[in-house]
Amino acid sequence: MTKKFRVLLMACVSLLLSVTLIAVGSYALFTDDITIKNHLRAGKLNITLKRTYLETNYLTANGYLDNNGSDEIVDFTDKTDRNIFDITNADECLIVPGCYYEATMELSNNSNVAFGYWIEIVLTDENPYELAKQLKVEVTTYNEENEEVVYSKYVNEGLLVGNETKPIGIVPVSSDSQTFKIKMTFVDDQIAEDEIEDNNKVMGQDVNFDIVVNAVQVTEA
Repeated sequence: MTKKFRVLLMACVSLLLSVTLIAVGSYALFTDDITIKNHLRAGKLNITLKRTYLETNYLTANGYLDNNGSDEIVDFTDKTDRNIFDITNADECLIVPGCYYEATMELSNNSNVAFGYWIEIVLTDENPYELAKQLKVEVTTYNEENEEVVYSKYVNEGLLVGNETKPIGIVPVSSDSQTFKIKMTFVDDQIAEDEIEDNNKVMGQDVNFDIVVNAVQVTEA
């Protein structure tokens, strides 16, 4: 998984202002030099991104689908080769119609700058494979009333949830963390409500896509 944080105001700036005051008297010219030192320190945008829960319905070694869950907390703040679904090897982590992976992610603000965030799902293959047309990705966020808001598309279409000017969530300083979920499902064409290609056409194919979490400083306005 690729993570991208847009970070503003990371530099420290020192300013030195020299002010000369001249007073004119009746009989003599008096001068004095006054130096005012100003040190300005910029705020820092510091974000933590963790996976708090992973639910899977995957193909086991005996050839059956098995539902499982893990509450292992995994930190994705720093660069890592681990992806949020724990798919480590495409040859071993095979998917079939009905498979799904759902990761619950937590964003925390550990800084003195409020930030807004948005999420992108980006197909990274040069040519969208047929398999990408059968993988549905869902992003679930929560509104102010803590109600679920679900955005979904197929991987080949890409998905943009929010943007820089209209983030899907704002995390103030020293506030509770915000949670969102990302789910990827290999849609079974026997039960899918929307039109989908024949599942058999994609046997043996693979596909790559990135999940990008963007963050940017926001103002109260």
